Amino acid sequence: MESKASVPLFGCVEQRIGPVAPSESTFEFLQRGGGPGTIPIRTWMENAFRSVAANRQHALIQRLRAHSFDVFIGAYLELQVHEMLRRCQCSFEYEPEDPESYPADFRVAQGNDHFGIEATTFVRDPRLNEEDFVARLRSNSKLTAMLRQRQLSLNLRVNGELEGDVSKQAIHSLVEELCRSVKGTNPPGRSPWDPPNAQIQFGGWRCEGRIWSSGGRGGFINPPSRLDDNPLTSLAVTEKLYRKQRRWRKFWEKKGLVPGSFLVVTSVDFLVDSSTVKAALYGSHGSSRECKKFVPVLHRTNAVIVFHRAALGAERDAAVQLYRNGDYAIPACLQPLMKRQPLQYLIGM
Repeated sequence: MESKASVPLFGCVEQRIGPVAPSESTFEFLQRGGGPGTIPIRTWMENAFRSVAANRQHALIQRLRAHSFDVFIGAYLELQVHEMLRRCQCSFEYEPEDPESYPADFRVAQGNDHFGIEATTFVRDPRLNEEDFVARLRSNSKLTAMLRQRQLSLNLRVNGELEGDVSKQAIHSLVEELCRSVKGTNPPGRSPWDPPNAQIQFGGWRCEGRIWSSGGRGGFINPPSRLDDNPLTSLAVTEKLYRKQRRWRKFWEKKGLVPGSFLVVTSVDFLVDSSTVKAALYGSHGSSRECKKFVPVLHRTNAVIVFHRAALGAERDAAVQLYRNGDYAIPACLQPLMKRQPLQYLIGM
């Protein structure tokens, strides 16, 4: 597979930090270094793109530069999967250029066996100004050090649309109030319905902060959950995965052949927990224990690889796990993913 980059992914533009403009695409925001967290993402994308076959780069660039976030994030996931497969030492190829010739994004070879891999997303549109706000909180060494010392974490809940930048003074006041709460005698073990330890209002946008016991080494500031988003149901996850499987099945039926081995890679954000994923795959009493089979409608899917908590900009907190359909075959190079792995290590971010 040709891997030498023929063109750079990003252009040379003036670097400018600031809130996302109404007409600005996600790609354009990343390209101009719009926020504190954009440069690591842009650097990783450029490096990973160089490993994509030259004859695949043009189509991928067009999708990454699309104004539609759905199109962008689908291409972004494919880039992540490509890099993950490459680093897992898989023998694989990108989908053939003729879309009718193979209904999957990748084909992995293992001896005489071939596995089709299709990527699909469940990630919602990012709130880029909101993500910049979270990045600024995370860069506050005083707050993160205090959380780490007390083995606590900070959970955020937001409501409304953040338009523009929150002032330094407002963030400073929020941090000071949170630090006072961290010093308190009984900050852990709060429920989402308890009053927040601190909150901030900016126009029609509100952010609440709650100090929680992390149950570990602490110091984490988690991406915000939203009061105005509905969580994705397990049924919706099952139905979308089934539509991918059905496309795969119809391709083979047209050829008069038994469908080959098929895997789906999907990314879910912070509103979809692992119990929802397991229920979607294994039924209402979801379990991923060995030899447990998928729900009947997914009987032609060998495995599903899930990028958990994989919102754009949260890659360092995301994890990857392979859920196997009973004892169906899976590529040997992907077997380590049956145990949850950090996404950033799998893709080199």
